[in-house]
Amino acid sequence: MLVLGVETSCDETSLAVLKDGAIVSLRVASQEALHRPTGGVVPEAAARRHLEVIRFEAEAALAQAGQDVSDLDAVAYTRGPGLLGCLLVGSSFGQGLARSLGIPAVGVNHVLAHVHAALFDQAPAFPLLALVVSGGHTSLFRFRGPIEVELLGQTRDDAAGEALDKVARLLDLGYPGGAALERLAESAQGEGILFPDVRLAGARPDFSFSGLKTAARQVIASGAPGPEVARGFQRAVVGQLVETTLKALMPTDRMLVVGGGVSANRTLRRAVRERLRSVPVLLAPLPLCADNAAMIGRLGWEMLRAGIETPLGTPVRARLETLT
Repeated sequence: MLVLGVETSCDETSLAVLKDGAIVSLRVASQEALHRPTGGVVPEAAARRHLEVIRFEAEAALAQAGQDVSDLDAVAYTRGPGLLGCLLVGSSFGQGLARSLGIPAVGVNHVLAHVHAALFDQAPAFPLLALVVSGGHTSLFRFRGPIEVELLGQTRDDAAGEALDKVARLLDLGYPGGAALERLAESAQGEGILFPDVRLAGARPDFSFSGLKTAARQVIASGAPGPEVARGFQRAVVGQLVETTLKALMPTDRMLVVGGGVSANRTLRRAVRERLRSVPVLLAPLPLCADNAAMIGRLGWEMLRAGIETPLGTPVRARLETLT
């Protein structure tokens, strides 16, 4: 099955061609330069840029794959979560192309697709525990099959990536902030500022980062050195991610999968490998941590194999509750 993946949930216009779930070609047009002057993504500007480049990126992805548009068997696009205007561009393109070709289209949950970004090079072992950590989402899932998913826990306020970006902004590190904060943390001479060890009570493995963000604002206002703030804050965020994941891990879980933009963070990758040694750990490859159409195409392929299609006119959702 030849599937065209379409990803436009935020500020990357990405198109990919997959053959039976394997990547044949992948294109990612970043909007980083567009949003750098404002220090963050401007939704209307992002949607307009998607509209400008999506056709050309699709043509380039097909050309790189050595395929014609008529060769496609299906289209998978991001239905949500994400910025509504951006989602509308990708869904309209995906559904319109599929309808013109007489092939099925399927709308994909962007958050769950981050898990599938880690599954290209190694076959998953189910049931597995999955941590998705990005700028907009921090969630724990249990997968009992490729599309059989249970939400276990999620952030009660800010996402981990949003917290890292906000502290980077408070330190005047520019946009995007997460990677800049990581570099600054690595330049610290000491162990960094000691931030609170946040662990939420109760059986549900949820996260919370707003209090840490407030603490960081107060520490920065007091004149603490930037590298020490960065190292301490990053350590606190990573610590909560790892310890909450440990809390959710069950003896029956055969694998831990970690995906999402923040999974590219080297400190998090080391900590996950060191603390979660009771199960095999599968991390998304660095090129596939950020938003990309390959992960959309792969999850879409699994849904199509299960007979799932998305009817024309199905709305996109900024907050998509369905797990398939």
